[in-house]
Amino acid sequence: MASKASEETSRRKQKRTSHAWNAALAVAMSVVVHTQHGMPANAATAASRPYDESQQLERAMREELRRETGKDIQIAMRKSAPRTKAYVEKQKENKGEEEAKLQAMQKALDEAEAKLRVQEKATAVVEGTKEEKVSEENSPVGVVNCIGIVGVGLVGGAYFLLRNEKEETVKSLEEEKSLVMQAVEAEKKSSQSLQAALAKERDLAEKLREESAAALQASQRSIQAEKLNTEAIKREKEATARALSAEKVLAEALAKERDANRKALEAEKVARYAAEAEAKENNLEIESIVQTLEQERDLIRKVGTKAMEEKVAAEEQKMAAAEAHVKAAKSEMEAKELSAAVEEANETNKDLEKQLSTAEAQANLVVKVGERTIQVQEAMAEMRRRAGEQALETARIAREAQEQREKADQELAAATQVLEAERSLIARLNAEVEDGHKKIEQQRAIAEKLATELEDAKAKAKAEQVAAEKSIADANKRLAEMQSALSNEKSKSEGLQSDIAQMKAHMESLKEQLHRASDDLEVEQDRTRQVMEDLQKSVLEERRAAQSAKLLAQKAQEEVSNLRRELATVTAEVGELQRVKQFQDEELDRERKGRASAEEAQEKAEVALAKMMKAATEATKRASAVAERATMVEKDVKKYLDAMETKSGEDKDAIPEPMKPNAPSRS
Repeated sequence: MASKASEETSRRKQKRTSHAWNAALAVAMSVVVHTQHGMPANAATAASRPYDESQQLERAMREELRRETGKDIQIAMRKSAPRTKAYVEKQKENKGEEEAKLQAMQKALDEAEAKLRVQEKATAVVEGTKEEKVSEENSPVGVVNCIGIVGVGLVGGAYFLLRNEKEETVKSLEEEKSLVMQAVEAEKKSSQSLQAALAKERDLAEKLREESAAALQASQRSIQAEKLNTEAIKREKEATARALSAEKVLAEALAKERDANRKALEAEKVARYAAEAEAKENNLEIESIVQTLEQERDLIRKVGTKAMEEKVAAEEQKMAAAEAHVKAAKSEMEAKELSAAVEEANETNKDLEKQLSTAEAQANLVVKVGERTIQVQEAMAEMRRRAGEQALETARIAREAQEQREKADQELAAATQVLEAERSLIARLNAEVEDGHKKIEQQRAIAEKLATELEDAKAKAKAEQVAAEKSIADANKRLAEMQSALSNEKSKSEGLQSDIAQMKAHMESLKEQLHRASDDLEVEQDRTRQVMEDLQKSVLEERRAAQSAKLLAQKAQEEVSNLRRELATVTAEVGELQRVKQFQDEELDRERKGRASAEEAQEKAEVALAKMMKAATEATKRASAVAERATMVEKDVKKYLDAMETKSGEDKDAIPEPMKPNAPSRS
């Protein structure tokens, strides 16, 4: 469009210039013709009038041409400015239009220079005509009169006028050319500034696109990390549930182990108390046996001493009886004394027999004590056997509890490893989420900075486009486009927010499912209550059945409450789960400490039991030694009694027949 307007302007200029030069040439030719044909001065003046008119007409035409040319230039400039701005605005789509416009303007300048060259050629033709006229004047053939001279002067004046006008025209054209060049340079500068502003805006837009893409990727990574974090939290919940179940099993194993240890301790206490009681009883019996043996020993000593004394006395009596028997014939008094001595000897023998019977009773007592000692030994052996069996049973229970505890520890270790892995994964995902948030914040800061720079660039572009309102409107349109692009980016970010909202909606749907599950549980509870009412109505006649139904209903309510608590536990936050896990860890530590203390108590009890068994064994050995000593004493007593009986029999046999009791007197 700009090139067509410049071509039309150049055509009109050529036509007007050609008409003016044709008129001037016609006037000059008419003057020359009139001068050559010898016309008078008034004729020359009359001929010069059309020339003056033509000059005035030419001046008017030139002024009109100048005005029209200036108008055309202004119109072209006015038209070219929005077109140039529109062209700069559309420069992203087609960059060749500006070059075409510049080529068209350069073409217009070339055409103006061509017109100037044509004018110079016309001037050269006029000068050549003048030279020809001068040569004709100098030639001897031509006759030049005053009118010819005047005509030549007029032609020279016209030439000078034309030359001055030509110079003025050239100056005006040069001024117009300089104005056009200035306008072109201004347009170039404006286009360059607009191009720079557009390039800056384009760079900022590209940066914004890149930052928005990076923010989009960071948001996607954050969403993916949040999804993975949610899955990891679910897995952590499952691992926590498994760990809780393992801890429950471990707690049950520890409870069983505590029960076994408690039973073992009670058994050990009972065994210890029984052993202590039996040891005390054995000590008492041993002391009684020792006292009895000491008494028997004293009695034996006493009996032996008395028997020896009686034996000596009997021997003395025998000697006296023999002497009395020898002296029997001497007197009756001696016979009576002998009979009295014999009676006394008989009484002594009776006392000796009583003492011997007492010794036999003591020997029987010693035998009974030995039997009691044997019974005590058997009871101690039975007690040791029972204690050994109980210790084996306790060891078996402890071994089973230990195996169950080791199994629970293995399960707990596996669950703990899984839980630690999930915790590390959650920590890593949380770190990624934090990095994503940081990157998003950085991208937002960069975007804000770029937006600020973009605003500055827009303000600068507005400042540069103050002279052109349409350019400002176009710039505003571009800003609107950029804002629409930003709104598109915002819509994309809103799309990300919609994805997050969808995730939240999904979480809300999960919560609604949990609420529906709780509603289902409430329905089940209502049904259970209805069943309870039916059961209560159906078993009104039997109180026991009603009580059992109430118990069942209470259990059902407890189960429902347990289910609700479990659902509440499932819907709880991750922090609550972690606090519960920490509490469970503390409970587990306390259980482990209690288990360690129980093991220590068990070890102490085992040591005490070993000491007690050792003491019982030593007591048994001591009792066996005492029983052996009692048996040996009993044997010694029996031997002594047998010896005493043998000696007493021999003594009886050694007494003479007249000295025997109940023997008839031979006197």
